[in-house]
Amino acid sequence: MVCYPVLSVGNLLLRHKIGISAASAQPFSPPTAFRTTQRPRPGKLERTHMLEGRCHRCKRWVAVQGVKDAEAKVKELFW
Repeated sequence: MVCYPVLSVGNLLLRHKIGISAASAQPFSPPTAFRTTQRPRPGKLERTHMLEGRCHRCKRWVAVQGVKDAEAKVKELFW
């Protein structure tokens, strides 16, 4: 049995950097659809449009890009 602490550095690393669910220890499923939305009042070095993905579980639209206007160093982390 694998025990995952609620808030730990390892848990955050798994979720945000590697893309593995702490609850199931399985990789996150990719979004079911994508859309681009315009951001209201973006800053000088921020994106004017954001790419969003539709969650396969809760059906909500979630940002799959950061607001910083730069390409991701490891694109596989943002799917």
